[in-house]
Amino acid sequence: MKIIGVTGTNGKTSTTVLIYDMLRGLGKNTAICGTLGMRYGNESHDVTLTTPPKEVLDYHMKRMEEQNVEYFVMEVSSHALHQNRVKGITFDVGIFTNLTQDHLDYHKTMDEYKAAKRKLLTMSKSMVFNIDDIAGEEFFHEFYKDDAPIDCMTIATACDCADVTASHIELTEYGTEFNLNFLQTKSHVKIPLIGKFSVYNFMSAVSAMHLLGFSYDEITAAIPEIKPVRGRAQIIPTDEDFTIMLDYAHTPDALENILTSISEFHQGRIVTVFGCGGDRDRSKRPLMGEIASKYSDFVYLTSDNPRTEDPLRIMTDILPSICEGGKPYRAIENRERAITEAIRNAMNDDFILIAGKGHETYQIIGNEKVEFDEEEIVRKALQF
Repeated sequence: MKIIGVTGTNGKTSTTVLIYDMLRGLGKNTAICGTLGMRYGNESHDVTLTTPPKEVLDYHMKRMEEQNVEYFVMEVSSHALHQNRVKGITFDVGIFTNLTQDHLDYHKTMDEYKAAKRKLLTMSKSMVFNIDDIAGEEFFHEFYKDDAPIDCMTIATACDCADVTASHIELTEYGTEFNLNFLQTKSHVKIPLIGKFSVYNFMSAVSAMHLLGFSYDEITAAIPEIKPVRGRAQIIPTDEDFTIMLDYAHTPDALENILTSISEFHQGRIVTVFGCGGDRDRSKRPLMGEIASKYSDFVYLTSDNPRTEDPLRIMTDILPSICEGGKPYRAIENRERAITEAIRNAMNDDFILIAGKGHETYQIIGNEKVEFDEEEIVRKALQF
């Protein structure tokens, strides 16, 4: 069984799903594990952590081998690497997507966070690096030497010096198209995924496929199997003259990525509904507020997963940076009410981004998970 591991601050889920869809499209018996759960054969299993504990992984990987799974693609979190949950696994391909601020409540410093991510690269036979990312470029120069006993692929859009590059990127609310230069083979690609960040995820996926031994013709034949990922730049279909999107963006970089992508193809107002999680890195809260105000025309500040923190205290950490941005806003602690107000106050040609929870169908309040399905809440709000 060949194992593919994906680590980085953003893009892990989308990249693993891309690889999973493409391998399945080529008729390969493939398993996947990550934020959206674990799937192999005809079975789906909920996992409480992006990368499960070692004993859980061992159990499922044994079952995968019994079912003749050929490929296992998994998200590998920094927590899992630091806690040795993937100890003993040799990854046939390791992918590094990017490094931006997150999880400093756990890792304390960016250097420690980066060191945790680096561990995946020491466990991999071959690697894919995003060299547009500062950490990705550093890792590439550290790990890939002329005499290195590993295979390596690099991706980029900012330069033409990588193995896989993309240019002339055109974004719409229905997908993205661009010119792909794959090891000097040029083609025009359309994918049903939104945002420039999706181009990076796609390039990571096709690079991994190449390192797994698939030809370019096989890779391109699998592209039609790509599907939008739930909760990642997910457009909710409506009959209204405004657009609603759900996205998992819960870090400063992810929020900026999705908002700048929207601003590239949308000419009307951008309305953002967001909050920050409790019991997590407080230092990113003002950054999130600054970004929301900078790229939005109206902001609804609300609750996310407050956990054991007072939601109003979390919002108080964010609010000054929104005020400094000078954009109109409303602070509504109740997330369902904030979403409902954003929809009912929508103007023609508005683009409403509901950020932070994506695929999650719950809120964590105190120590309890409370049912909270944003797709249902959106549809309920649209009925009035």
